[in-house]
Amino acid sequence: VKKAFEIALSQQVLSVHLKSDSQLLIRQLTGEYKVKSEGLMPLYLDCRSLVQKFKRVQFEHVRREYNKRADALANQALDEAFQGSRD
Repeated sequence: VKKAFEIALSQQVLSVHLKSDSQLLIRQLTGEYKVKSEGLMPLYLDCRSLVQKFKRVQFEHVRREYNKRADALANQALDEAFQGSRD
């Protein structure tokens, strides 16, 4: 998510609609849930800081069974990134 925000900002995107099948992530980023993991806190704070730079950010939880295409695309991107790091 942090990298997505960074890329969007680098492309001068002002409005973001973040969809995730992680209800925990969405609720943490909206402030509904606290981040309890000390290890995640720096990442959370970075993301919250990035969110403030957008004109508008919308968060949406999408149940996993409705998110198969996005999951496949994310896995493909990770595979390609990993492949590129080995070259």
